[in-house]
Amino acid sequence: MAADRTSPHILQAGSVRSGGQTIHFQVLGEGAPLFLLGGGPGLSPEYMLPVMADLAKAHQCILIHQRGSGLSTVPISAETINLSLFLDDILKVAAELKHSSFSILGHSWGGLLAMELAVRYPNRIDKLLLIGAAGSNTDYIPLFMQNLFESLPPDDRHFYATAGAELMQLLAALDEQPVPDEIFRLHLRLYNLAMKGYFFDQSLAQSFHIGEQDLNLAVKDLMEKWLLDTRWNIRKRLKALDVPTILIQGRQDPMGLETALATSRAIPHSSLHIIERCGHLPWLEQPGEFYKLVGEFLRN
Repeated sequence: MAADRTSPHILQAGSVRSGGQTIHFQVLGEGAPLFLLGGGPGLSPEYMLPVMADLAKAHQCILIHQRGSGLSTVPISAETINLSLFLDDILKVAAELKHSSFSILGHSWGGLLAMELAVRYPNRIDKLLLIGAAGSNTDYIPLFMQNLFESLPPDDRHFYATAGAELMQLLAALDEQPVPDEIFRLHLRLYNLAMKGYFFDQSLAQSFHIGEQDLNLAVKDLMEKWLLDTRWNIRKRLKALDVPTILIQGRQDPMGLETALATSRAIPHSSLHIIERCGHLPWLEQPGEFYKLVGEFLRN
């Protein structure tokens, strides 16, 4: 890793080899290490850069470009995209930076990864921050999709339902070849349409457009299929977790309060904070309250 230690405010880039692939990461700031895991799966982590910039005032923040997203392009198959490899990548980056333990902030899908890492390697995790986190079992997936759909304006909901049904038919008819451009563009259009449902103030979705280079839909589809097929469930294992944990979630987050409550009840001594008038990205809608909660938790 090429690093300039003359200033804590220089964004540094690095990479490691993990599972036969190159995994990229970015580092900003100095102090106790805090790993940032973005959502997706398959989504570029660059939307987390504002969070990284703020928290790097007091910590060394490490932003992982998860395999198959952002700079970490990999061939997509069941051999290169699975939960254990995602976790191995994080530990390889930690080893590269010589961190035997660290705190971890996971947003959305990144929260799922953070929880899985914590139950497998509890002695490696100093503090756990779950922001609008995916659930502790696969019940969160249909609930999230239902909440997202129901939060859309009626006209958008009609188009989403009609075009979504068409997309499912097209995808079902595909063989193993890469997804044709027209199907990818339809999928991406629906993804951006659904972004309105991520916000309490839906006008903010206009400034959060996902481009063709920002999302690897093959990774998303493959991982979600794996979670459902294996009936992934971490809830019982969370009951043995002894790591300081905070959950932060917007009242209008489509992830659903049921999901956050179930996870909070499963993790001993965790605290759950609900932010009002707020959706899935609290640092954009309610930055003052969000950063106050995160800052106090990391300091104590």
